[in-house]
Order: sequence, then structure tokens, then C-alpha cells
Amino acid sequence: FQPDQNMPVAMLSVTRDITDRKRAEERATHLANHDALTGLPNRNLFRDRVSMAIAHARRRAEAVGVVMVDIDRFHKVNESLGFEGGDELLRLVSTRLAGTLREVDTLARLGSDAFAILVEGIAAPEDMVPVVSKVDSALSAPFSVRGQDVFVNASVGVAVYPPHADTPQALIECAELAMNRIKQDGGAGCYYSEGLRSHATPAHVSIEAALRNALAAGELEVHYQPKIDIATRRICGAEALMRWNSASLGCVSPATFIPIAEETGLIVPLGAWVLEQACAGAAAWREAGYEVGISVNLSPRQFRQKDIVQSVAHALETSRLPAHCLELEITEGTAMANAESAVHILRELRALGVMLSVDDFGTGYSSLNYLHQFPLDCLKIDRSFVHAIESESGEAIVSATIALGHSLRLKVVAEGVETEAQHARLAAMGCDHGQGFLYSAAVPAAALERMLAG
Repeated sequence: FQPDQNMPVAMLSVTRDITDRKRAEERATHLANHDALTGLPNRNLFRDRVSMAIAHARRRAEAVGVVMVDIDRFHKVNESLGFEGGDELLRLVSTRLAGTLREVDTLARLGSDAFAILVEGIAAPEDMVPVVSKVDSALSAPFSVRGQDVFVNASVGVAVYPPHADTPQALIECAELAMNRIKQDGGAGCYYSEGLRSHATPAHVSIEAALRNALAAGELEVHYQPKIDIATRRICGAEALMRWNSASLGCVSPATFIPIAEETGLIVPLGAWVLEQACAGAAAWREAGYEVGISVNLSPRQFRQKDIVQSVAHALETSRLPAHCLELEITEGTAMANAESAVHILRELRALGVMLSVDDFGTGYSSLNYLHQFPLDCLKIDRSFVHAIESESGEAIVSATIALGHSLRLKVVAEGVETEAQHARLAAMGCDHGQGFLYSAAVPAAALERMLAG
């Protein structure tokens, strides 16, 4: 400064290039909100986007859907192809899933093998059906990982704001609950319901504990419900059904303990035991001169077991039962949960020589294209349609199902026949076989043998 005028005569300026620091800050922010492997939003960013979506939906009177996708048995990929192979598969899965979404939707990776999808601008929960369908289709084709074809099954859970939850965290939790249930039970995508939160009741826990010891304690028994030739009313087969007389709980209904066995995984050893018992019983009746086929249900969890074909082959070999005397039944929902995989498994089972049947037909969502591809021998009409057969609409449904089955060269079995009027209508329609209380309830092996002896 000049002393007399107090005016500056010079200025010093210092500058610093902070480009690298800004880039580092941006990268740190990105890593805090995105998955390092796939580049997708992580759980933190996904929760924020769900929060914003719900806020927008409130103002617009719209709905918001969250889909949880969990890759089944992903650890097997790591074990067989290594962690790098597993990482490659996850990147491929994320790319496929991203290809199913609209620009306004969000795909995130929440954990090791768990993905989430945020769907905005929908009107109602049913609008999520095509989203789940697209996810299933995207994952149905094999992935090429390190020169190997890898097939992926996924458990899919769905929850929707506002009917299921009204906060971001609650909506995510509801979708995860639904996804966990489908992972336990098998089948198609599961929508959240209040029953998922209250499932583990004290009675449920008591039944599970007793069921774990039931097989070793000799409390389980196989009963057989006859299958009748409708034209002649003669026994032409029998369905093996598990029954439980617990020392502590008394007789427990299959409707009570079978779902618990499915959820806990106990259905796998229990189902294998039923299969072995049924094959051994049918072989003994065959040696006694009774030509009767035996039907055994495969639960969703059983059907998904990688060794299911070997288990069936072992039961046949041990009992020396000819393969054509065994009929395996799966529900329509099980068959269609992953139709392409089901086609592959059913063809392997058919190669053993066993007969194959779709149970509860009409209650699911069968694609006629896949129904044509399944190597089936029989359709079983669900009892709900048989009970309605005396109404005009019920009669039309049963008649159409019988015609469809016969056009595909399949035998048709009507379940739940309880009255002579139902039997008469089924006979007039040309239905092949029937089961139900009109003919007989499920009975112990000795009782069925007496019925065969006539």
C-alpha cells in the first residue's frame, strides 16, 4: 500500500487444482451407494429410491411395487466354478434383469445373490404379474460361464404399496418375507400377505418338533386311496398318502403337517420314505397277483432336489417294481413355477419308464405350449371343479378339461368324487378314472389288499 493514499499497488493470487479431490469424493459417494461388482444401486440407495417413489405415489394416487429376487443354491456355483465364476454369473444375471425393466424402474443388488427391483407408476398389485413373468423368462435360459452352461432358479417375492406396507423399509421387508416363503415352499412368485408374519405360532413349533422324531419313532404310515375305472368301477390303481399318529399330539391332519414339512425341508426325507414304502407295497401286491399301479406325490421341494431322478431309480431298484407300475404326481403350480426346468426333469424321469401326472389341474396357470411339451400320461381334475359339476359352468369346465386331456392322448382322473350324480356325469363325459369318498377314503395297506381280493 502507498502510505499517503492507502491504495493497493499489487495483488497476490494462489490457486490449487482440486480436480483429483473432487473425483475422489465422487468415487467415494458412488461406492457408498453402488455395488462394486455390478455397478447397481446398493441397499442404501435402493431404500432412498423406494422412499421417493412412495412419496410420488402418494401425491399421484398410484402404487409402487418391490420385487425381491434371490438366486437359489448360488453357493453351488462358487463351489464348482470358483468365486470368479460366481462373480461372472452375478454380472450376467444383473444384465439380464436390467433388460426386463423400463427406464423409470430401478434394479439393485442387495447382497451376495439377492437383487431387488423397484417398479413405479402402477395402478394395482396385479400390475406386477407381467414383471414377475419377465423376470422368470429372463432367468430361464442358461448362462454361459467359463464355457459351461449354468441354469438358474430364483425365488421371487413381491410386495406393493399401499396395500402391503406404507413405509419404504416395511415395503422392502414385506417383499423379503414373501421371497423367503417361496424359497422354502417352492412354486411361483409369492405375494406378501399378513399370514407370512404370523406363521411361526407355538402350535407350529410343537408340530415341527414332534414331526422331526416321527419317522424314527414309527409314527408315520402310508395309506392308499383307490383309483377307480369309472366305466367298470373296478380298482385300477391307488395313491399313496402319508398319515401321522403322533404319540404326543394324536392324529395330525396332513393339511396341518405337510405344509410344515415343506417349510422346514423335512418333506425331502419323509417323501423319500413314502416313495420307498409305496414301491415296496406295490411290488408285494404284484407278486400276490394284483395288477395295481401306485401313484406317489412329489412335493415342490422334492421335485427341485438335484437327485430326484436318482431317488426314484433307487426306490424302483430296491423294491424291484417295474417302472411302468409307478406314477409320479406333481401339481400344476410346481410344473409351471419353472416350466423349462420342469420339462427337463420330467423327461429324465420319463426315461426311467415311470408314468407322470399333473395334479390339481385347473387351479394354476398352465401354458398349453408347455403342457404339450411335458411328457405326461395323466391329468387330474381338481376336486373343486368336480364338486361344481352339477352347475352349468362347472360341467363346462370339467367337460373341456376331459376333452383337452384326451386330445393330448392323456388319461383323465377326477378327484374328490363324492356322489352318484357326480359319478354319472363324469361317466357320460368319458372321464377315465375317479377318486373320492364315493369309492373309498384312504385306507391302510392291509385294507386295500382286502379290497383288491374282492
